[in-house]
Amino acid sequence: TPMKSNIKARYILLLGLVSGVSLAETSTMQSQPVSVKTLSTTYIGKVSDKQPMVEEYLGIPFAIPPVGERRWRAPAPIINMPAQYDSQQFKPACYQLDYNTDWYKQVAELFGTKNLAMDMPPVSEDCLYLNIWKPSPQQKIEQTIQPTMQPTMQPTMQQKKSLPVMVWIHGGSNKAGWSFEPNYLGQELANTGNVIVVSIAYRLGVFGFFAHPEFDSPVAKTNFGIFDQIAALQWVQKNINFFGGNKNNVTVFGESAGAANIAYLMSTPKAQGLFHQAISQSGGFQMLADSTLEQAQALGRKLTEHFDIDNKNANQLRQLPADKVWKATKQVAPDHDFRAVQDQQLFKQSLPQAFAKNANVNLLIGSNKNEYYMYISDAIDKPELVFVPTDESASNAMRKHFLSFTEPRLGQDWLDTFLYMACPSALMAQLVTNNDRQAWLYRFERTRENGDMIKAYHGAEIPYVFDTHDAFLPTNDVDQTLTKNMMSAWINFAHFGNPNGSASAFTEGITTMQPTMQLTMQPQINWRPYSQENPALLIFDKTVKHSQFEQQALCQQLWPDYLKR
Repeated sequence: TPMKSNIKARYILLLGLVSGVSLAETSTMQSQPVSVKTLSTTYIGKVSDKQPMVEEYLGIPFAIPPVGERRWRAPAPIINMPAQYDSQQFKPACYQLDYNTDWYKQVAELFGTKNLAMDMPPVSEDCLYLNIWKPSPQQKIEQTIQPTMQPTMQPTMQQKKSLPVMVWIHGGSNKAGWSFEPNYLGQELANTGNVIVVSIAYRLGVFGFFAHPEFDSPVAKTNFGIFDQIAALQWVQKNINFFGGNKNNVTVFGESAGAANIAYLMSTPKAQGLFHQAISQSGGFQMLADSTLEQAQALGRKLTEHFDIDNKNANQLRQLPADKVWKATKQVAPDHDFRAVQDQQLFKQSLPQAFAKNANVNLLIGSNKNEYYMYISDAIDKPELVFVPTDESASNAMRKHFLSFTEPRLGQDWLDTFLYMACPSALMAQLVTNNDRQAWLYRFERTRENGDMIKAYHGAEIPYVFDTHDAFLPTNDVDQTLTKNMMSAWINFAHFGNPNGSASAFTEGITTMQPTMQLTMQPQINWRPYSQENPALLIFDKTVKHSQFEQQALCQQLWPDYLKR
């Protein structure tokens, strides 16, 4: 990804996820087959070769392939599945170019690995598949507790009980990424947390976030990628119990564009009841990015004009090859920001207002310290504001804080991270609290060894959540401890809706241990929920420590600017 200094370019670049390695790591040896029988189908999976206590079921279809006449239509459920389905291999990623792989190579090079061997997976419009990792039924209930291994399962956890479900939504600017990138493989998270891990695909770019005035379906005029995510969650509701999962305890979690999409899911009544907790990693920027249906339809008109198709015959666009449509979109709208729009179907209000009204699940949310650093030019010498706040004193305060950094690049990194992620994340935490739910705020600050050129970068936290550190990432004992601490919080949240453990655990810093699975951060810390009066913030770094959101007062001055969109 080329490094650009202007604000818009940084914004578009940054929605991508950020850690990866050769896809060779995702290929697996032939493993022992296992199976799960649902009402209609027996899915043939395999034991993970990376974690023998986990079974994996890969490439399970959750909707009819959205190809041909089904391009740019709402996903439709599969009516007749075969009696037996081979789910031992990943299916193609949704159609995209090499945006993500180029980015990964850049990240690896900043860590000293040149010419990272990473190839694109096969891509196709036929891509609506999900993957499942589940603890094996043969897993011993009483696991050996290693003295250096915290978190671990309490031996009182009964394997026969239905398990929490964690559904991962990947990032990639809504124009790249796939559900089975090396960092997203769920075997370690499933095994450590005794949870069912699901990763889902959704249509990307022009195929997932496109509109045209002639596409006037009463079901879906646009936002097809969001409809895909809803369809995947509906499949989970109908089927996950057969895999040992609890459909009444589903946590959605995602990073970057995936986190933004989770905010969209929290904002629409059509996703209500499909999940029960949410984790947003480096999202928040969608609070600055509201779009109307008319704005999205402008891209549709550009495409019909490009192909010399009369607007009334826009249906002819469905007959064009995918590569031609994608390349034409890149040509006519190279900087187009693919995101959900106010369509009067999923969203009848502006997206920030829809979130304020409908976000009614517990939320774990945060960002990284240096989300934008790697994208900012060394030549920058004065602050660039992504928008001018209504409150002039807020603008002055931000410019003043910029000047407090000895390195202007760090000052601009703070400014962009604050406006795009840290501040809107605090606002989202407050809006959830307004709706009588709880929110927990974090900041990830870990810079790995030899990581000064990239610092605590956008997406750096993902390998710690999944315990999937890339070979090119320097990983020492500090990183392993941080991995266990972050997994503890994420897993507790999935089990209890509270990163401390039991849902009733928090009482001014006191955690009540329950006779069930509960994970403990080391040193033992009780993560205080966020409130406007006490904007508690947990910092994940070499150690885990309590803090406060330092710019809470300044952030609150900006809230009207986010909410008026």
